[in-house]
Amino acid sequence: MYTRKMLIGALLEYCRGNPEYLSVVDIGLVIDISAKSNIEDHIQIMLKKCFKVYQPLHDNLPDSKE
Repeated sequence: MYTRKMLIGALLEYCRGNPEYLSVVDIGLVIDISAKSNIEDHIQIMLKKCFKVYQPLHDNLPDSKE
């Protein structure tokens, strides 16, 4: 249980955005539409299996784009 809380906390602190800012960005953007679709499909499968899915609500750099 403690490990899950730590991982969720770490996820919430990750900075997603434009990889041009490597000094402040932890996670870059999804490579293409196909990759994004695969990720979204996987999330839906996990939700249907009643797994909790944690993800940031938005990118946290002002110039990041999907």
